[in-house]
This record gives sequence, structure tokens and C-alpha cells, in this order.
Amino acid sequence: MQTREQLEKKFSTSRGNLLAVIIFTCVNIILTITNTDLYFLFSANIPMFLLYFGSEWEITGNYSFSAFGIIAAFIAVSIYGLFWYRAKKHMAWIVAALVYFSIDVLVLVWLFTFVSLEFDFSLVIELAFIAWIMYYLVTGTRAWLKLRKMPPDEESEYDGQDESEQDEQGGGEQSEVKSKETVVEHKTISVAQMPPSTAIRPPSKKGKVMISKNYNNMEIVVKRAFGVTELIVDGMVYAEKTGVSESKSYILEANVNGVIINCTMKLLTMKEAIHTDASHHSVYLYVNGNLLAEKARYF
Repeated sequence: MQTREQLEKKFSTSRGNLLAVIIFTCVNIILTITNTDLYFLFSANIPMFLLYFGSEWEITGNYSFSAFGIIAAFIAVSIYGLFWYRAKKHMAWIVAALVYFSIDVLVLVWLFTFVSLEFDFSLVIELAFIAWIMYYLVTGTRAWLKLRKMPPDEESEYDGQDESEQDEQGGGEQSEVKSKETVVEHKTISVAQMPPSTAIRPPSKKGKVMISKNYNNMEIVVKRAFGVTELIVDGMVYAEKTGVSESKSYILEANVNGVIINCTMKLLTMKEAIHTDASHHSVYLYVNGNLLAEKARYF
């Protein structure tokens, strides 16, 4: 039985191979446009086929590429980029990448079957690279399917009810979620002096709870809903971060009855995701400078 960590690593490897396809395809487009006699095999075919639409053969032996073909080629490869980027937060997008690349392979097979393109040894090598790409996309899809069947990782809905009401109506699901929250190691941060915070408003009724903890009868909840991340204390929002898309790490902080609450959102940059082979962000909840809860975040 594979662990969540092993499946996440396989999924991350799948995304890494998809990124390599995007990079090499873009490089091949540029090399072809500049009539450079160099070509990388680890790339997609449809963008390269589109590149030749409207091109003209010159007397010098080079191609003159049309603006339409160049734009179409980059649009075709940008679709792979969209799938790669979206799969970072929503793993299901890896399936779309697999389907799109399958169409790419079918187009290549059709050309060599019905258009009678010349077959040589280089095609065998190209097919081997295509099989490599397909293998890792299938592996990523399988990892996503298995991760879906695993128990949810500390995700639930929070509607402002107290703990006793949630236990009665939710069949103890909230307490089960809380029991999964663990602090891996003891961490502390420096506590800045700040004036008492004032409640902003009641929390949103819908959304995903990222962390829910009770500290000295103070209910602390961090929730993401409709482009807003909320720091909720005893049923009221004390700090929030608005924005449909989260691109950089940020901190939500409040002083509630002399208790300094700090929620740090550690969002991986594209470079960090590639070099660390990670597929999730991290959420840290500190109270008076001491780490109270830590969670991996996949959305």
C-alpha cells in the first residue's frame, strides 16, 4: 500500500516531466523559426505541425514561417502550460494533460500511417521518448486517482457553529478532522507587539477549513472561501487576505484578548516546487509565538 507521500512524489514527478515537454517544445519552436539545424526529441508534436501552416519554402533551402503558424504553435504549447500550472493546485488537470498528449500521439501516428512520411531510425528514438512522456502522465493520473480515495487531509466546512453543534450535526466529523492535525516539530517565531485587534465581520458561511484549533477555550479557525482567506476567532473574522489567486506567501495576524495569533501561508514558488519536488503549500498556526498546528495544503 503506497503512502500519501509516495503518491505525491509520483504526481510531482509527472508534473516535472510535463514541464520538460513544455520547455523543450518551446525551444524547438524557436530553433525551427531561426532555421537552426537542431531539434530536441522530448517535445510535443502538434505545436510543431501547426508551426508549418502557411510557411513557404525558400530558394535558400530554409522555411519562411507565417505569423499564423508561429502564434498557433505557441498557443498549442501554452495549453500544456495551463494544464501543468492548474495541476499544481487541482491534481485532476493531469488527466487533461494526458488526454491532450494522447491526441498529440494519435496525430503523429496518423501522419506516418496515411501521409506516408519517411520512416527512419530517428523515429524509433522519438517514439521511445513519447512512450516515456506517456508513462509518466499515466503514472501521475493513477497517483491522483489513488489520492482521491484516501481520507481527506483536514478539510471540512465551517459555518460558524460551536463545537458541540458540529459534533451533533456532523456525526463527529469535525473531531475526527482535528485528531489528524499534528505538529511535526516544535517551532517558535518572534512575537511582535501589536494593539488589540477588532473583529471585522462574521465569517463566510461556505468555504474550506484549513486549520481548526481550540486554545484555552478560544476557537481558532483559518478558512479559504471565495477568494478570501479568513482568520476566525470565536466566530468572528479578525484578519483576512483577499485575492482570487494566491501567488506569494503571506501572514494573517491578530491580537485577541492579549493572545497573539499568527497564521503563516507558505506558498511554493515555481522554482521551489521544481527543486524540492513538492506538490503542496504549508499552513502554520502560531499562538504567542509557539506553533500550534501545521498542515499541508493542496488547493
